[in-house]
Amino acid sequence: MALVDIVSVKVSGENPAPFRTPLEFEITFECLESLEDDLEWKIVYVGSAGDESKDQTLEEVMVGPVPVGTSKFALQAEPPDIEQIPAVDRLGVTVVSITCSYRDQPFVSVGYYVNNEFYPQAGPGDGGVPEDPEEGGLDLSKIYRNLMANEPRVTRYSIKWTGPVPVPQPSAASPAAPRANDDDDEDDDEEEEDEDDEDEDDIQREDEVDLADDEEEDEEEDEEDEIDLEAEEPSAKRRKTTEAAAEEDDEGDEEEEEEEEEDAA
Repeated sequence: MALVDIVSVKVSGENPAPFRTPLEFEITFECLESLEDDLEWKIVYVGSAGDESKDQTLEEVMVGPVPVGTSKFALQAEPPDIEQIPAVDRLGVTVVSITCSYRDQPFVSVGYYVNNEFYPQAGPGDGGVPEDPEEGGLDLSKIYRNLMANEPRVTRYSIKWTGPVPVPQPSAASPAAPRANDDDDEDDDEEEEDEDDEDEDDIQREDEVDLADDEEEDEEEDEEDEIDLEAEEPSAKRRKTTEAAAEEDDEGDEEEEEEEEEDAA
């Protein structure tokens, strides 16, 4: 539950008004419990819808101590520096926002659309008609702003009112990690692909080594077969030599028998 509730924000002073006129607001709020710290109020003018760096903080004040109950105060701010606003954004619709924070935690924002127009003759309060400025220059004294006072846009946020304020941690789903988590994701993917490539190379090298080992084993087996065949050849020669010796013995026996027969005759 919010301990501070914005009851109303009113645009006081002249409106529409010349661009260089200070902005004035009357703010009423209710405090439900005693607060330990002050409230911070800030007025921001959006200089360019497409470039946040062009935003101008017109006023920033601390209000406190804040009593329990209803409080009212006037919040004033000098107009924005038109020289810091891109020329293309000086006329047309923009936004002025009032933000209230507690312990550096914004809990409510009230925004108003602002329409800046060029009145070459009389101002809007005098029946003047806005026109497009001529090329070659813009008379800043003839620019009038008109806050849509009856159409505020109120946005509320939940914050921690009591106890220590948690330190904000970067979220993985936030728009900024991203870009580091995407690059990181892309880097991780590249590292995983590199690891996969290294694994495939290792597997291929292992397959090549296994295949080389198999080929070496086959070659060794072939060599062993050749060695065995070569080892068997001397045995065959030895067998042939034995057979030849046996034949010579038989021939010798036959010759002895023939000699004995001749002696007998």
